[in-house]
This record gives sequence, structure tokens and C-alpha cells, in this order.
Amino acid sequence: MKTFTLGTRYTINDLKTAKILMDSMSRDYVKILVIDDEDFLYKEELHSRGFNLNYLDDLQNLDLVSAYPIIISDIRGVGKSMKMDNEGASLIVELKKKYPLKIIAAYSGSTFDATYNNYLAGVTIIKKDAKLDEWTSYLDRLIEKVTNPIEKWCTLRDYLISREVDLFELAKLEHEYVDVVLNKDKDFSNFPSKSIKKEINPELIKTIASIAINLALK
Repeated sequence: MKTFTLGTRYTINDLKTAKILMDSMSRDYVKILVIDDEDFLYKEELHSRGFNLNYLDDLQNLDLVSAYPIIISDIRGVGKSMKMDNEGASLIVELKKKYPLKIIAAYSGSTFDATYNNYLAGVTIIKKDAKLDEWTSYLDRLIEKVTNPIEKWCTLRDYLISREVDLFELAKLEHEYVDVVLNKDKDFSNFPSKSIKKEINPELIKTIASIAINLALK
């Protein structure tokens, strides 16, 4: 049986302090990409509320979104440049595959086919005609997912579970993640440690290490 040899074992519960949660949110810090072939509703109003919104009418390749921790895509009218069969729904699927740690949301001004549900599993759905205050709440929630260290661990953990990472190794990763946040000034340059890297698929290690970029902590 595997056992921990750690002097102190951290869990995500150790991050549940007022200061950690207070420091986790900043509208202007997080770059949000909106993909829409039409003018985005409330563009000026949301900018005036401090959101760092950027816009593309479509994607020519998936690399164009690499700098954005949050991506919001219309379901209709986009994905054409990459010849996506189901427009924005297919584009979202491809984005999720390439960037599993990014937060992706979808919105549409029309009712979409129920078959799209398979494409949009785990994706936040926003009604295109949502009111300004509703959009503000949606965006704040998405920002929390990429700035709050607890939310970020949950995103990474769920991804690793989906890739069948051993639960013992997952517990060690959780310990190291919390240790970095609490004791190492949120410097993820050596996360995960060499000992854990030996136990996990090298391709997964690349994804885990990308937390320093895609889920960067302030």
C-alpha cells in the first residue's frame, strides 16, 4: 500500500481562508475572448464595468486563443473559417480538446438543437439576450473559476480524474498545489515535483505544468 512520507499533508480545505478568497478576483486582470460574427451585446457597458474583453469574428486556427484563460463563443455563425460541421458547437469541442484547463462558455440568441448538448457538456451556457446585470454575473463567475485557487484546483482535478490519474498521485498533486499557494508565493515553476513526474504520463505532465500559464495565479 502506498503511504505519504510528507511531514504535513495539505488539502484544498487549507485554502479556505478569507484572504485567499478575497485576493482571488480581478475583472481587469483576466483576458476574455469573445468569438462572435455579429456585434457583441453590451460591449461598451461591460468594458465600463472593468471587464477585459477582446473580440474575434471567427478563428482561423486554435492557436489564436492561447493567451486567453476564458473563451466565450457564439454557437451560430462561427467556426466557418475552420470548416466546422456544427459551427460554434464543433469549435468549442476542439477548443476543449486543445485547452482542457481553459474556461469555455457558449451563448446563442436562438434555441439550438438538442443534439448539441453532447458538444456542450461541461460548458457554461449563456443566453445571448441576457440582461446587462446577468452578463455581469456570468462574467464574474467565469473569472472566479480562473482566479480563485480553489476553483482552479477543482478544474485541474476534474480533468486529471477524467484521464484516470491514480488517486494517490492526485492527492500528492493536491498537497503540492496547496503548498505552492500557501508557502511559495504562488510560483508554479517547479510544479509538479520531479518525484510526481516519474509517476504520471509525460503528456499529462505537460498539461499539468500549463497551470502556470493557463490558470496563472496573481
